[in-house]
Amino acid sequence: MRTRVKQKNSINAIFKTILTKYWTQHIIFILNLIFMFHSKYLKMMKRLFIFDVDGVLLNLWGPMKDVFEEFTGQKLSQGLWDGVIFDYLKNPAPYMEFGRYFDNSDILTKLPAMPDMPELVQKLKAQGFDLAIVTSVSDKEEIKSKRAQNLLQVFGDVFDKLVCTERGGSKKQALQEVVKGYDQTFFCDDHPKNAALGKGVVTFPLWFQNKYHEPIWEQIDHSGIIPVKNAEDILKLV
Repeated sequence: MRTRVKQKNSINAIFKTILTKYWTQHIIFILNLIFMFHSKYLKMMKRLFIFDVDGVLLNLWGPMKDVFEEFTGQKLSQGLWDGVIFDYLKNPAPYMEFGRYFDNSDILTKLPAMPDMPELVQKLKAQGFDLAIVTSVSDKEEIKSKRAQNLLQVFGDVFDKLVCTERGGSKKQALQEVVKGYDQTFFCDDHPKNAALGKGVVTFPLWFQNKYHEPIWEQIDHSGIIPVKNAEDILKLV
């Protein structure tokens, strides 16, 4: 009796092993098919990634501090400079004269890349993305030329579109124009209100997190906006 039970258990174990291997192979085959078709679908899609520049692709605040000190003739600690930035973001009007001074400085062609952004741009390009810029810098040709020169020096000739809007102006119309003809679109901006303009316009609006805009993020309705901390976070989304 015990021998028969052992034989039956042995047969059941063999059957389970065979069944497990069969279903494991079957599931792996199905997953491979899904991955293959998903990859082909992504390649067929027209995908666009739209970047803001200042505070996303290029480091603005650090170099701007040097120009501000030159403009005012005063050296500032980092704490005092942070206070100036917060004050500017609350009320830009008193800083308009400095803004014109900054625009006319050579630093606008020499802003350095934000960490890991050149690598991110190349990886997105390799994945088949078109790349676009929507930046609030100026609508003047001289300033736009400086911005284009800076981007070319840092990132190379990788951007398919460059749209410059007036500083402080709305980016919504520019976004609406840039996304035409694309199946999937991303827009990354360091200003939460600009990221919010992407809702209903782009597929994925992203806020590039930073301490200076954190109070604004907390004040607005940021539902539907994805916060990202760095280039790695962005790559995980695409």
